[in-house]
Amino acid sequence: MKYHICNAEDCIRISDFSYKREIIEDGRINRFIIQHDLGKNYGFLLKEMYQFALENLLHKKTEFEMTDNTLVITVELDT
Repeated sequence: MKYHICNAEDCIRISDFSYKREIIEDGRINRFIIQHDLGKNYGFLLKEMYQFALENLLHKKTEFEMTDNTLVITVELDT
């Protein structure tokens, strides 16, 4: 499972967006904060793409928070 999270991080890194990864509760919760600065519509598209990829890849429900220029993705893993 942690391997897939690393793949997700690779995708974010390749996109060349500024991002930060937070690992909380001994690695059980991973949060990615992506700064895209491309507006609300692009943020929504980005959210839909990551939601499809992560939920199908990890079979985990992911939580998303959006602003016009930022997307926050939170994934809770089993340890």
